[in-house]
Amino acid sequence: MEAVNRWIAGSVVVKIIYCLFSLEFCESSLLYRVFKKISGFVAGAYKGCFFANLFRSEPWEKEAVARSRFFKMLLRPVILCTGLRDILNSAIENSFCYRFAGSAVIDFVGQPFRTSSLVFTPAILTYTALKVLFSGLSSEDLMISLSIMAVLVPGYFINLPLSAVVSGSGFIRTARWVAWNADIDVPEVDKRQPGTLYAVLGAVLGALYFALPNITFVKLTGLIGLGLLIYMKPSLGVYIVAFILPLVPTLYSIALIGLTFAAMLLRIDKGGFGIPTGAVPAALFLASAAMAAVFSVTRGESLKILPIYVAYFMAFLVFSYFCRDRRVLKTALLFQIASTVGISLYGIYQYYFVKKPTSIAWLDFRLFPEVSTRVYATLENPNVLAEYLVFVIPVVMAFMWAEARTIRKAVFGGLLGVIVLCLILTLSRGGWLGLALAVVIFAAVADRRLFIVLLVLALVSPLFLPQVIINRVASIGSLEDSSNAYRVTIWVASLRMLRDYWLTGLGLGLQAFSRVYRDYMIAGTPALHSHNFYLQLGIEMGVLGLVSFLWFTATVLNGAGRVFRGHRKAWAALLAAGIAGAVSGHLFHGLFDHVWFSPRIGLAFWEMTGILSALIATAGTEKAPFEGGGS
Repeated sequence: MEAVNRWIAGSVVVKIIYCLFSLEFCESSLLYRVFKKISGFVAGAYKGCFFANLFRSEPWEKEAVARSRFFKMLLRPVILCTGLRDILNSAIENSFCYRFAGSAVIDFVGQPFRTSSLVFTPAILTYTALKVLFSGLSSEDLMISLSIMAVLVPGYFINLPLSAVVSGSGFIRTARWVAWNADIDVPEVDKRQPGTLYAVLGAVLGALYFALPNITFVKLTGLIGLGLLIYMKPSLGVYIVAFILPLVPTLYSIALIGLTFAAMLLRIDKGGFGIPTGAVPAALFLASAAMAAVFSVTRGESLKILPIYVAYFMAFLVFSYFCRDRRVLKTALLFQIASTVGISLYGIYQYYFVKKPTSIAWLDFRLFPEVSTRVYATLENPNVLAEYLVFVIPVVMAFMWAEARTIRKAVFGGLLGVIVLCLILTLSRGGWLGLALAVVIFAAVADRRLFIVLLVLALVSPLFLPQVIINRVASIGSLEDSSNAYRVTIWVASLRMLRDYWLTGLGLGLQAFSRVYRDYMIAGTPALHSHNFYLQLGIEMGVLGLVSFLWFTATVLNGAGRVFRGHRKAWAALLAAGIAGAVSGHLFHGLFDHVWFSPRIGLAFWEMTGILSALIATAGTEKAPFEGGGS
């Protein structure tokens, strides 16, 4: 590996790149001097204005909460619940299920083959026997059962720990090398003989698999198993949520967030939580959502949607607490990058191999007759996929930029290329604009030489980009595009709705919007939502919801700015710049679309702001994530 590093560092191409983008070369260039003049003028105009003083003011939330009689009154039940929490913890940790689960984890890590054989061989036998007795067993099912047992039974005689099994895997070695210093180590445990209770557990599992529908069996066993594992190691819930968010329906992510939040409340150290940056406006936002649901024009439907907003708040608290730990933060982000690369590859596969026809609702075929496919991977539509990718791309840039080793930079650069290519194939103009803003913000913090790179790419991109991409970029803002004209008509109608429902909102959810919108729509233009995130928030939740959300975003972005100024060039600053850029790009995209149309995107927003809150809380301390340089 060292030889490869030396070969790359000594190559002519790399030396030319270093020369062109060296600090001395860039600072002496005309483009850099022009940019410096413009940025100096903007900074001078901004300095001293009301918003500058507001955003630069020191955080006051923690002190205000500590002095507030109202919050002291609210904390009294929490203090009384501390004793109940201790009782619950004691009951759980002394229960047979918890102790057995702990032993099972140790046995699986210490002897995975033997433990698996003891559990699943009786499970297959029990299932096969019940099948024969009550419903009959076909020859095909019998052969499958015998084949599985033929694999499981020899495993009882294999006495290897899990660390020995995975240590020789090339994939595992590569993952550990890329994710150095992440929380992915397999612990060493003492060897012990797995107990016979595993055979009983296997028999019970076999009987349940026979009696229950397959999906019900998976949900039941998954809920019990994950609940116990997350209670034992709550950060595991953070990793799973970060990984599965773009892959599975929202309900599963919300269930895992709920389990992790419950584990956090039960296992949190006394006085160890504190008040995260942004917690007060986030709580006010949740309260306004509850009020909007109560006063909704479709109260029943809005109350069904309210748990999603509760999950948003829980996701913010969970990530803001657990991501204060450096290893947990890095591991969660690496899991998110891994799943994002997976869906990006799937999106690329959709474009080049599946070529599924694009819905007529996603494109103006009069202006773009050459377009046949817009990719959406595992998400609802191309715009939703673009919104998710914009969250992750700046984070990958932060990893790549902070990495000291050339090979690791190249690995993250390759992953970045895959995700950016998928974003391009979504043909989402809002996503492209959001990414542009995110990259500009990251460049302003990480290295202003990146502006030179961005400008060069913008100038030469017409030479290699397909004509359809150029046409989509050129159509931004054009009223000849039916999509743009359609949005303007809906915005006018939505502003009229906001004028009449500004106080309490008309209620959460698209059904409430649809019921009222038909009385305001112009020229018979139908719409599921307002195609503007801020209009949608104001219409659904009233002025309190909109103001509390703007307050929340200003608070966390202001905190990110303090991290930039206080820890420039450190990992914390680069990561905060990437996430702040991602959040800003998301908010900019919200000017043109309802970016929380998919609750998965809403969860991603609150996850990212929770991580920003964690970075703000730990900046300047010994536990600051990635403080002091490369990973």
